Amino acid sequence: FLKSDPLLNRPDIQFHFVPLGIASDYSTDIYDINTFSKKDGLGILTILIRPESRGTVSLKSANPKDAPVINHQALSAEKDRTTLLYALKKAMEVITAPALTEYTNGTVDFPTDAQTDEALMTHIRKSLETLYHPVGTCKMGTDAMAVTDAQLRVHKVKRLRVVDASVMPTIVSGNTNAAVIMIAEKAADMIIAGE
Repeated sequence: FLKSDPLLNRPDIQFHFVPLGIASDYSTDIYDINTFSKKDGLGILTILIRPESRGTVSLKSANPKDAPVINHQALSAEKDRTTLLYALKKAMEVITAPALTEYTNGTVDFPTDAQTDEALMTHIRKSLETLYHPVGTCKMGTDAMAVTDAQLRVHKVKRLRVVDASVMPTIVSGNTNAAVIMIAEKAADMIIAGE
């Protein structure tokens, strides 16, 4: 974890170190082990853990079998772009550090044309992933945009609660698993108490 600005009160970047080679031609799908390089490797995934960009989820139609329309609008906030650019440069410093030379043999598989900020941003846009941690699609509250009340009950729908990361107003600084477990534990307590 690191901060893009020392004045921040918490980190806004996370590095995931992976013991696999990641292809520089964007053919690696981080969710499919078969797409990783077959040679030994070390990779760093740069993660923006406190994004400012906000997306939307809307219904495609009245048919409940139709998948929703999801527009994550990643990188729509300038701060997200500058933070990821900083993170990528730091990751490049780490992966090329002398301490890692014995593991990388001094070779870093990275697009050779990605030397300018503009080229690095192109790389970021081509390789961007969500890492399965979206939050905030079912706002808790009392206003017109709120989906649930404080007990996680869906407004105007009986016997239905939302008990997952979608009720979180913003993402935590890291993986959402522990926070979702806490939400589920609290929901269980409320259900048992008859709330």
